[in-house]
Parts: sequence; structure tokens; C-alpha cells
Amino acid sequence: MRAATSIVLATLILGGTTGCNFISPQTTNEFYHPAEGYNFEFGDVLARNVTLLSEEGERASLIATFVNRSDESQNVIVQYDASGGRITQEIAIAEGITIYDGSDESRTIVLEDIDDARPGSLFPLYMQYGDVEGIEARVPVFDDTFEHYEGLLPSPAPSIDPEPSGPTDEEPPADTLDGRSESTDVSETPDVSDTQPDTGTPAP
Repeated sequence: MRAATSIVLATLILGGTTGCNFISPQTTNEFYHPAEGYNFEFGDVLARNVTLLSEEGERASLIATFVNRSDESQNVIVQYDASGGRITQEIAIAEGITIYDGSDESRTIVLEDIDDARPGSLFPLYMQYGDVEGIEARVPVFDDTFEHYEGLLPSPAPSIDPEPSGPTDEEPPADTLDGRSESTDVSETPDVSDTQPDTGTPAP
């Protein structure tokens, strides 16, 4: 009797645990992005691991790997909201794989005058080329906290120094030295003797 009870109990436990596999969803079937950035595609172009790198949220480097499955290069339009309105920027995507990782000037895409792309937020980007229907994706924004992003932040925007308005080290013109004009004729200086009072005593 004991042996039969143990067998029945073991069968119930085994059946209950294995039955969970038919009820619980399998996480291996769930779609996710195995990267820090966002993956999407439009037409024959695949965009992989798309991220933005920014320090203060006004300028950002676009980091992405593009796979062009067509047999010709494509001019991809990137649109985003800026402080002065919507900005459109065009980037060239060659056949095969094109990588923009900010490692040099030819691989750097900088988005200017961004409305707000603070690190830790999601920033909407719209991409499209030719007559292909585009796609808008919210891509993550990072700073250079992670070691593999060091040195990839956009360089600071050039600043224009205002012209000095205060005194300068330049010497004043010669005609203003000592408050006297250079053209002053010494001969016009009045004779001191003409200004002496008349005492009636002849001069020696």
C-alpha cells in the first residue's frame, strides 16, 4: 500500500511540473534586441544597434551599423526634432555593410541642435530612402560612461569669441600724446615778457 501511494504521488508531482511547460510561455520564443541599441529595417536596408551618444542632450553622435541588401548604394534620410524645428540629414549607405561608429571623420554622424536627447532617454529618429516607406524608432541615448563609448562623444561646437570692447595695449596716435596736437606751432606760443606787468622800470 505504501509503495503504491508513493508511486501515485510521484506520478502526480511529475505530471504537474511537466504540465507547466504547456502553460508557461517560452522566453526563447520572445523577440528582443541582443544589443544596447535598437534594430529595425526599411526596404533593403537593415539598421543594427542604433544608438545616440550625447553629453548634454543638444548634440549627439549617431552610432549604427547598416546592411544594404540591394545592389546599389542608397542615400538614407535621417529626420529628428530640433530646437528650431525638424531637421533632415542625408547619409550614404554603400552596398553591403556600412559602419558609423565615430572612430574617424568618415565614420561620424553628428546630429546638431537637438531638442532634448539626455543620456538615459529614448530619442525618436525617422529613417527613409527613395520611395520606400520609412520607419520611426525610439533609440536609446548613452554618454561615455561605458568604456567602449569613450572618445566617441561629439566634439564641442566651436565658439566665437566676441571682439574686445575694453582698453587695448595699442599706443594712442601721435597727435594725442600728452594732450597736445602734433601740428601745434611752437612759434605761436605767447612771449612771457609780453605778459609781465608794466612797472615803469626799464629793463636792464
